[in-house]
Amino acid sequence: TNAHMTELQAAVGVALWETFQERIKQRTRLFNAYYRGLPLTYLGIWDKSDRPNLYKVVAAVPDNWDMAGLAEFLASRKIQLGSKVYDKPAYRIPALAPEYNGVTLPKTESFCAGHFCLPMHNALSTDDAERVAQAITDFHNSSMSSTRKD
Repeated sequence: TNAHMTELQAAVGVALWETFQERIKQRTRLFNAYYRGLPLTYLGIWDKSDRPNLYKVVAAVPDNWDMAGLAEFLASRKIQLGSKVYDKPAYRIPALAPEYNGVTLPKTESFCAGHFCLPMHNALSTDDAERVAQAITDFHNSSMSSTRKD
């Protein structure tokens, strides 16, 4: 096939097409709940005209956040985050490491250490997304108050 799609893939695409627009609307509603509930920079958005692809919504957090503590805090509220986009920078992947021997990219390292993907699937309700955003805000507020006490 010239489109590089098998007949099975095409059949699945045709079957899903009927629900495609509703899926996009649902993901847009979820994104908007995160957008309203979290600071824009957490969502990797620096301009209000920016919009993600709605496949993954990446949250980048300040360098001083305890990511393990965040995951534990959210788990205590029955919230599981999506996987990271990058667990480590591409130049640290063993197959690429020899090519980039001695290279350090501090901002890349910081991003890889301090990001996660917000839950984003069609079974999630807008109320669920708002609850996730509130839990992240609560973690942030509790982290800030414990930092101030030190």
